[in-house]
Amino acid sequence: MKKLIIFFIVVVMGGLSLNASDTTMFPKAKKGYVKHVIELEEKEDESKFKIEVAFGKEKLVDCNLHQFLDSSLTTKTLDGYGYNYYEFDKSSDDMRSTMMFCDGARMEKFIYYPSKIEKSYNSRLPLVIYTPKDVNVEVRIFKEIDKFIK
Repeated sequence: MKKLIIFFIVVVMGGLSLNASDTTMFPKAKKGYVKHVIELEEKEDESKFKIEVAFGKEKLVDCNLHQFLDSSLTTKTLDGYGYNYYEFDKSSDDMRSTMMFCDGARMEKFIYYPSKIEKSYNSRLPLVIYTPKDVNVEVRIFKEIDKFIK
């Protein structure tokens, strides 16, 4: 089995939209939501790449490890076209954390929701995701390599 390594990490807040494809057929974002259109650049052998889309937000936290407790990710199909798009929703901003003793210092950290998208790389179709306005989208691109890492 071949190992995957992180090839490219991009934090996106809708800024990766290249407008190369027409996405007007997708529904408009409902009130309080943002439509993210992620267009991937063409690769020579796209079967060697995978993408992961994670959701989260910057929060002021202590030294412990934190994660939001609940979220949902729904895959929907665009009627008449057959294209998929995603709706991310959070039910609350409640977090869980480890219980280590901290020195009291607080820092800004990107805290993740449990839901994420993992799929094969495909530059021919844009990835359309609807999220609440206060949620950031992080895209990671993985590349298969031919050597084992020892």
